[in-house]
Amino acid sequence: MFKNILFSMMFLVSSVLANTLGLEDDGGTWNVTYSSEDIIAGFQFNVDGSTVNSASGGDATANGFMISANATTVLGFSLTGGTIPAGNGTLVVLDLEGTPSGLSGIVVSDPYGNAINFTYDSGDVAGCTDMDACNYNADATMDDGSCDYGSMCWDGSYECDSSDCPDQPGGSVDIMFNSDTDIAGFQFGVSGVDVTGAGGGAAADAGFTVSTGNNTVLGFSLQGTTIPAGEGVLVVLDVTGSGDACLSDVIISDSSGNALSTEIVDCTTINVGDCPAGYDECGVCGGDNSSCADCAGVPNGDSVICWDGSCSLPDDCPDQPGGSVEVYYSTST
Repeated sequence: MFKNILFSMMFLVSSVLANTLGLEDDGGTWNVTYSSEDIIAGFQFNVDGSTVNSASGGDATANGFMISANATTVLGFSLTGGTIPAGNGTLVVLDLEGTPSGLSGIVVSDPYGNAINFTYDSGDVAGCTDMDACNYNADATMDDGSCDYGSMCWDGSYECDSSDCPDQPGGSVDIMFNSDTDIAGFQFGVSGVDVTGAGGGAAADAGFTVSTGNNTVLGFSLQGTTIPAGEGVLVVLDVTGSGDACLSDVIISDSSGNALSTEIVDCTTINVGDCPAGYDECGVCGGDNSSCADCAGVPNGDSVICWDGSCSLPDDCPDQPGGSVEVYYSTST
């Protein structure tokens, strides 16, 4: 039972104490403070940034240590085997010229001459010292580079909690089509906005299943139905973001699974086939019937320009005016 209590007490001390030396301004002199989980039988350290005039007092003197010092180094040990118990307090008091920046070259030994690992404790509290950071530490006196500024929102602002980001502006975008062939399936990517859903349009009328993911839109029919050739709204996208939607990587297939030629016009219109605008009566893609119109404007019509410049069917042209002319002659033979 006694051993268990002793072990618990030793564990508690070692958990609380750390093997460190520090500096404390005492108004004219400087206390070298210590915190040790081991018994101290000797010590040596350098004083940085100032000149040592003398060293004395503290627990070192109280426990019979001989203390010697030069301009930069302080040494303490006992000729009679005296030691400084584990704990914390003032190790020695320094008279210095100038303000010290720290202690270095620290060597501390136990009663068996074994080195005890000691470090200098500047007294600084490490942490984030930027008040604009999410993890600002008001108690920190030394920035440790751990400042966290949260997540960047869609508009370039930052929030510690991404759920506090402002809502993205959004709405809907009509994807138009103009096709000379029935459409059995489609797929395309979208840039400039974030796609959150899709539906409606000719795709919905044809019973297509439409899905979205990673700003890609896919539409097809499980029943084998097609979107008839023609023009109109293919599908309506639900989007967020303040940019302009633009399509890319468009794939359109016919009922046989063949890929059709496509062209993207004005970012959101898909022309499908060799002549998505359709052929006119003259056989011209996207034509206006003028290339084969007769003089009456009828495509492939039969009207002609008559002798008097009028336009009519050949049989309906007016007769040309006429009559007889006497031709006279004279001869000497």
